Amino acid sequence: IKQPADSFYYIKKNQRGSLMFAFIIYAWVVVTRILALYVTGFVFNPYPSPAWIPVENELVQIILLLALWNIANYLVSTISDGEGRLRHVVIGSAYSLFPYALFTLPIALLSNVLTLNEIFIYTFSMQLVLAWTGIMLVIMVKEVHNYSFSETVRNLLATLFTMAMFLLTGYILYVLFNQLIEFILAIVQEVGLRG
Repeated sequence: IKQPADSFYYIKKNQRGSLMFAFIIYAWVVVTRILALYVTGFVFNPYPSPAWIPVENELVQIILLLALWNIANYLVSTISDGEGRLRHVVIGSAYSLFPYALFTLPIALLSNVLTLNEIFIYTFSMQLVLAWTGIMLVIMVKEVHNYSFSETVRNLLATLFTMAMFLLTGYILYVLFNQLIEFILAIVQEVGLRG
């Protein structure tokens, strides 16, 4: 957290970081997200009751987002002269999420003693944590792939575009397979009725 550029440089040189600890941080981020939904004060919680929280959806969303980011960033950097390997991207991305994992739960707990008039404190704190995490991700991409600032921006935009294309392709395949299954079931029912 104190010297992210140096830390990401050492990750690339295989002197720091491990996949095991990276996956521990990813698990910590997932647990933090779910727990934050449960412990956030009712005034600031997007769900009216803990019973309404779709835990499965939240789990799928955050795991899918993390996986898409790692895969898309690695693929984009591979075709745009990035120096980082998939291992470096996975470890660097995990370490970039450390501010989110560390501060989200305390902010969620703090929301229980805040009133609606003090919403600025909660929203500003959450935005600060998300901005800090975003800055860490930008520094990670720059250092791990050895890019200039303009190359980093291009890589990030291409990564986001690639993530969107993955999601769009997945959605199209989902719709097509659903229609295929419905078509096959309709044929089976028709054969059963006429047979």
